[in-house]
Amino acid sequence: GKARKEDVVRHALRIFRAKFEYVVKMIDLIDQLFEATFTTLSATGRPLSRCGQCMKYMNLIDKKPVRLHCRHCDCTYQMPANGSIKLYQELKCPLDNFELVLFSQKQGKTFPLCPMCYNS
Repeated sequence: GKARKEDVVRHALRIFRAKFEYVVKMIDLIDQLFEATFTTLSATGRPLSRCGQCMKYMNLIDKKPVRLHCRHCDCTYQMPANGSIKLYQELKCPLDNFELVLFSQKQGKTFPLCPMCYNS
């Protein structure tokens, strides 16, 4: 406690400003390091069913939370957890034209669902 409050605050702000300026200057390098470790949502998963908006394939991302992602529309649709998801006979939902998927629970119960309707 011998330093004045104003001096401590000024010193701390100078340190934080220097750190901020360093990060801003090095942001490209930081981005490169993150890109090497992490992938974008559109680059993950495997093609499964067609989007009802653009008719392109959506990718199933089976890491939690399980979801379908359309990289063309940049839309993501949550799917039920604790089961498996596969294409359901290439049938389409009459309401929104999305291809139906078949969700199978680990206990054996199976049911078809529309990604858009499930999220609405």
